[in-house]
Amino acid sequence: MNTSMKPIALILFIVSFTNLQQVQSQNTTNQTRELKPVFGFRMAPNVGWIRGDEASYENDGATVGFSWGFIAEFPAAENYSFATGFNILFNGGKLKYPHQIQGLGDGSLARKYNLKYLELPMMLKLRTTDRGGPIFYGQIGLGLGVLLDARGTDVFTYSGGTSEFDKEKISEEIRLFRTALLFGLGVEYPLGPSLKAIGGLALNNGFSDILKGSNLVDSSVSHKAFANFIELNIGLLF
Repeated sequence: MNTSMKPIALILFIVSFTNLQQVQSQNTTNQTRELKPVFGFRMAPNVGWIRGDEASYENDGATVGFSWGFIAEFPAAENYSFATGFNILFNGGKLKYPHQIQGLGDGSLARKYNLKYLELPMMLKLRTTDRGGPIFYGQIGLGLGVLLDARGTDVFTYSGGTSEFDKEKISEEIRLFRTALLFGLGVEYPLGPSLKAIGGLALNNGFSDILKGSNLVDSSVSHKAFANFIELNIGLLF
């Protein structure tokens, strides 16, 4: 290299090194920002149903419910994080099965369940790369619910006619804990430097029995049913 080219080469080296340092600094800043915990709130209308495990326990229709909760996400890398928080669930369903009421005899009970749970979700959340626009995500995990309240609206049909019982307290007939598989898909849309709107669909698929006791008509048959619901998630992340 001749003498006249050395200053030019030195200048190009300094400029290239400075640019490289700026890019590395920007990448470090972006990564630090992305790996910070994210918090938010959510609300979600849902449609729930109850599936009986015995042949004589029939699903009798769906019910509309609602949930709300707090979101906490702890990123482990750019594209996945651990998602938790808490949810207050109002869900239920309708179930029909053989029943017996003292003084009325044997018959068929159609019960609408209104259940309230405190749920702790534990999920893995996978997301597309943040390029300044919408981010698509999927999440899967488990939910542990603790029963807060349970009410039943009953229609009992027997040989003498029909009797109705509205919003009877049935907590003693419902198991304290409920476990579920959680699965969801959705999108995050930026509203500002640190604010995002979220929207998506989620399935809460119960895999633990929610009922206690045995059937009063046939004591050899245990009460056994599973509560499920689909919800529309709407919320904000900060």
